[in-house]
Amino acid sequence: MKYNKAMNSIIGTLLQLTTSLLFAAKSNSSLPLAVREQMVRFAERSIQLSAQALAEVPAGFVEIKNDGIWPNIKDLGQSLYLSVQGKYVPLGQGVRLIESYTSFGDMNNDGLDDAVVVVKRTSLNGTQEYALAAMLNQGGVLFNIDDLSLGSSATIGSHHVVNGKLMLGTPGTNAAETTSLYELFGDRLLPL
Repeated sequence: MKYNKAMNSIIGTLLQLTTSLLFAAKSNSSLPLAVREQMVRFAERSIQLSAQALAEVPAGFVEIKNDGIWPNIKDLGQSLYLSVQGKYVPLGQGVRLIESYTSFGDMNNDGLDDAVVVVKRTSLNGTQEYALAAMLNQGGVLFNIDDLSLGSSATIGSHHVVNGKLMLGTPGTNAAETTSLYELFGDRLLPL
């Protein structure tokens, strides 16, 4: 996951071309709407992959290869997760995987399944919180690229990755679920 100066230069050039593409899509109203929309989607994908490629891997991070190209629960069990302190730790060192809230799907449109999981994290003083952890599949390695706190309690009804978005359902008072959407944008998991 480390890149040299040549790779950084290539990514910089790609982002410059992406900027030109977006400018052309905006300023050329004679292009059909479908073509302009395709240009914007290509630009979004370029920005997404560039941000993920440039994400800093902390010192001491150990890459653990998946069993195969498609990640599974076993791969999640041997992956490293962000602790409350922001350090990478294996499960059992202040982070517990809640397996029933695990979803696999392509979060970054690279054709490979990633995962979004719910973890329970414990701080050094014993405070506990739940978090959504985005597990990016890069080269057969699950990488906890970002997470979002869910607070001290997590009541989740459903949890699915559909069309690159996490759909998280929480039970309502009348048994109806409220759905929240999350998307991986660059190296950040963001609510929509």
